[in-house]
Amino acid sequence: MNWINKLERKFGRYAIHNLMHYIIILYAVGFVLNLIAPGFYMEYLSLNANAILHGQIWRIVTFLLQPPDGSPIFIVFALYLYYMIGQNLEAAWGAFRFNLYFLPGYCFT
Repeated sequence: MNWINKLERKFGRYAIHNLMHYIIILYAVGFVLNLIAPGFYMEYLSLNANAILHGQIWRIVTFLLQPPDGSPIFIVFALYLYYMIGQNLEAAWGAFRFNLYFLPGYCFT
């Protein structure tokens, strides 16, 4: 784990503190958007190779922001679970290590 310590010394100041709060807010906004306009996500935010090739490059990132489908009570429990797990991992590992765990997994999905 020596290389992680070196990375943390070099790039630790760029860590996003409370990253899970931001992720939960984005999921909640996505869920509300899905409730208000169900077709909006599929039309403008989903991963569509043809649309990406025609200049809609935001789709490379926004497809990851789709919240899990289901009832509102399921969403509340899922977001609470994300909050509990994310906060505990960040408290145990620190902001940089949690970012190092979460962001590559998010990007390489």
